[in-house]
Amino acid sequence: MKRYILSILTLCCLLFVYSCNYPTQASIEKVSPSGKVKVNIEAKRLTGVEPWKVNIKVKAYNFKEGQLSTEIISNELNDKTVVFNWFEESSADIVFHQRDNSKRTFRLIANAQQLQFAEMPAE
Repeated sequence: MKRYILSILTLCCLLFVYSCNYPTQASIEKVSPSGKVKVNIEAKRLTGVEPWKVNIKVKAYNFKEGQLSTEIISNELNDKTVVFNWFEESSADIVFHQRDNSKRTFRLIANAQQLQFAEMPAE
């Protein structure tokens, strides 16, 4: 029994040390080439092995700021794992590269007449 408890404690300690190598907060801010759309990504998690709780805020033209919340499974959130593919000056596909090499894409369509933001179906 002692050996079992010691093994569990060792495993917990190793998991804790492993999770300390990864950040627990991230922030990314991008502005469209036209300068009329601003995207702010804020993410938090308790430990480095948990999924990120991500809030994506979009402010475009004269529209009220919109927000979308999701979870992303990635070691880090930075310019390498979150890619903005801008098109039509103010629209973008925002691609999150996850830990298992899958991608989650969110499409932002923005112009003076409309603002749409949603996750695209997996390919």
